[in-house]
Amino acid sequence: MPAFEKEEYNIRLAKVRKSMDEKNIEVLIVTDPLTCPG
Repeated sequence: MPAFEKEEYNIRLAKVRKSMDEKNIEVLIVTDPLTCPG
């Protein structure tokens, strides 16, 4: 998967942070099934 443009990355990050703040979530753990076998 190609990397995001910096502007797109910042937009997505801001949306995630806003949503987390609204839900009082302090930690987000993101994994990749290709690099983190379960």
